[in-house]
Amino acid sequence: MGETVDIDAFPEADSPTLERLSLTWMYPRSFARSNPPDYTRVFGFSITWLPGMVTGPQWVSRNEQLDLTTGDLEGDEGHVTGTFTAELCYVEELYGDPDESTCQPISGTIDTRIGRRE
Repeated sequence: MGETVDIDAFPEADSPTLERLSLTWMYPRSFARSNPPDYTRVFGFSITWLPGMVTGPQWVSRNEQLDLTTGDLEGDEGHVTGTFTAELCYVEELYGDPDESTCQPISGTIDTRIGRRE
């Protein structure tokens, strides 16, 4: 079992648009309820770049790697820092197959506050 973390990055932080880079991953829950999960140990990491339409063409990741150096997710608000790498491949339509000839390497850093969604 685990919980999902979703982070959306917009071209301008103060002006959310349909264009976004979305990072999603899960972290495992601790089997011993008295111990908090290790928030730097992630699985199921994926990246999607939506260039302007949620249901239109998009870029999806393959060969993803996420290395979190800070993972404080206790309480209602937390903070994560880390780096990521992947290849993004073009997909013409929602749920379509990626065009392998279009794959491009990307990398970046994460340093953001995150909050819990109810």
